[in-house]
Amino acid sequence: MSTLKRSLFLVLIAVTMSLGLRMIFISESRYFPDFRTPPPGMDVDLHWNSGRLLRQHPIAEPAFELRTLSAPANATFLSLTQRILGEDFVAHRLLYAGIGSLVTVLIFGFAFRLSGRLSVALSAALLVGIQPTWIYLSTLPIKSVFTVSLGVSLIWTAFEATRARRTRTAVLMAVISFHIGGLLFLTQKNTVFMWGATTAFVLVGGRPYGRRRTILAVTLAVCLLSATVWVVAGPHLPNPLPTPVGIPQSGIHARVGFHPGASGYYRGIRGIPPTPIGHAFIARMAAEIEVGRPLTFAEANSHHLTAALDFIRNNPSAAARLTGRKILLFFNDYAPNENYYLEELRSRSRLLATIPIGFGVLVFSAGLGVIALVRRSQWDLLFLLVGATGGVLAANVATFVTSRYRLSAMVPLAVLGAIGLWFAVDRIRGWRTGGIPGRTVFKDVLAPGLAAILVAFAPVVSNDERESALRTAKTNLQRSEEAEPLVRRLSTINSSPALPASKLKERAFLLLRLQRLTEAFQELEAVFAVTPNDPQVLRQLLAMTVVEGDYEKALSISRRCRRRLRWSDADFLKGQEESVRAILRRFILPRLCVLTLQLPAASCSSLGTRDAGS
Repeated sequence: MSTLKRSLFLVLIAVTMSLGLRMIFISESRYFPDFRTPPPGMDVDLHWNSGRLLRQHPIAEPAFELRTLSAPANATFLSLTQRILGEDFVAHRLLYAGIGSLVTVLIFGFAFRLSGRLSVALSAALLVGIQPTWIYLSTLPIKSVFTVSLGVSLIWTAFEATRARRTRTAVLMAVISFHIGGLLFLTQKNTVFMWGATTAFVLVGGRPYGRRRTILAVTLAVCLLSATVWVVAGPHLPNPLPTPVGIPQSGIHARVGFHPGASGYYRGIRGIPPTPIGHAFIARMAAEIEVGRPLTFAEANSHHLTAALDFIRNNPSAAARLTGRKILLFFNDYAPNENYYLEELRSRSRLLATIPIGFGVLVFSAGLGVIALVRRSQWDLLFLLVGATGGVLAANVATFVTSRYRLSAMVPLAVLGAIGLWFAVDRIRGWRTGGIPGRTVFKDVLAPGLAAILVAFAPVVSNDERESALRTAKTNLQRSEEAEPLVRRLSTINSSPALPASKLKERAFLLLRLQRLTEAFQELEAVFAVTPNDPQVLRQLLAMTVVEGDYEKALSISRRCRRRLRWSDADFLKGQEESVRAILRRFILPRLCVLTLQLPAASCSSLGTRDAGS
C-alpha cells in the first residue's frame, strides 16, 4: 500500500473513532439537563445568547451579553449558524462535534509533517481524540473547538515557515501564521502568549541568519501594513456591535488568581459572582466601592490588576507557592473544574468513566518526547512545541488553571507525546536486540518517564477541594434543572398572539431568571411604559441600570420612585443584591436626598460615607 493510501486509511480511522466517541457522548448526554439547557449565565449560555443578540438589527441595548464577551469570534459564528439551524441546541452540538473531529485531521497532518512517521501521526491524533475533557467540550457550542483547531493551524504554519525552501513561501507561511494567531486571540484572549511563542519561533528558528533577516523584514512589513489598514479603515467599516464591546476582564482574572483566598484553580472573590456577568459588571461595582467613586470599565480592570500585583509584591512567598501550585495543576492529570467538572460528569457518563486516558498521559508521554528531541538535537522543534506549551502555561499561571484554559496545550503535548512514545519503543527494541545498553534505556526512558509520572499524577488536590468542586458542579446542574421548566413556560407565553401587561411582566422576570439580561431589560421597559408605577418593575430596572453603570438613569428612576411612590431608603434597598445595595448607598441615595430635599445635609453626608457592607 502506498504512503498516501496508508495515510488516508489511518486518518479515516482516527476521524471515525473521534466522531464516534462524540456521537456516543451526545447520545447519552441528551438526558443530562445541563447539556440540553446550559446553566443560565455561564459561558455556554452566554455565547448562545450573544449569537441570538447578534442576529438582531439593530442590536438591542444595553447588550449585556455582548459586552461581557472577552472575545467575539465564537458568538459571531453562532449568529450565522443560528440563522441556518435555528435555535436547535442539539443540531449545534452535532455541528461542533463534527468540527472537533476534523481537528484530528489537522493534528495527524502536522505530526506527520513534523516527524515523517505515520505511527507518530496516528498516535498524536488518538492521544487528542480520546481526551475526556476534549470529548465533552467539543460537543458544546463554545469557543474550545476553535481554540484548539486554530492552535493546531498556528503551530503548523509556524513550522512550515521555517521549513520552506523558497523565501517567498517562507514569508507567506509566516504572514499566515501571524494572522491565524490574531484570529486565535479574537477567539480566546489568553492564547496571546502562545501566539507570541510561535511568532518568536518563526522569526528566529531554522534558517541561516541572512535569509532569516530577509524573512523577518518582509514579514514585519506585511503584518504592519495589515495592522495599519485595520486601524485606518476599521472606524469606517459598518459596525453592528454596540459599544463598548468586550469589557476588559484581565484584571479581575489576575486578581482571582492572586488574592488571599486563591488556590491555583478558580476560587472567587467575595461579592463577585463566578460568572461572566460577575467578572464584567459586578467586578466594576466592587472596584467602585473599594475606591469610593464611579469608574469606567477600563479603570476598574486596572484597579483589580493593581490589587493582584500588590498581593504578589506584599506576599512574595504566598505568590511563589501559588505559582508553583498552578504549574503542578497545569501538568496534572486532575481536571480543574470550569462550567463543568470531569469527575462529576464521569458519575453520569459511562463513556467518560470508561476512558482511562486523561491529561496525565499526555504529560507523561510528552516528557519522553522532550528527551527524544534533546537526544536528536532537534532544538528548533523543541523550541516550537515546548514554547507553545509554555505560552498556554503562562496564561494559566497569570490567572487560574481550568481544564478548559489549559486545553490549547493539548496539541503540542500530544505531538511531543507521540514522538516520545515511539522513541521509547525504539529504545526498548534496541535494548532487546542488544544494540542499546540498558543504562541508555534507563537514562532516556525509565528515569524521565518516572519523573513525568510523578508530576502528572501527584496528589495536588485534597479531598476537601474535590468535594468543593463537586458541590459547585452540582449547583450548576441544579441551575439547568431549574431553568428547563422556565424555558417551557417562556415558550408558552411567546406562542400567545397578544399579551396583557401581566404576561409581559411575567415574561420579563422569566428572562431575568434565565439570565437573558438584554431581552429582560427590553421587556421591563415595555412593561414600564404600560404600568409606570409598578414597584417590582421599577426596583428591577433600577438594579439593572446600576449594574450597567448608567448612574444618571438610575438616579432618574430613583427620583421617580421617591416622588411618585414615596419610597424610603429601605424601600430602595429591599430585595436588591448586596453589590447593588452598596452602590445605591454610596452613589445614588446621597445625591437623591440632596436633589429631593428629603433629608438634611448632615444625613446625606453620613449616608454617602456609610460602609458598603452595613
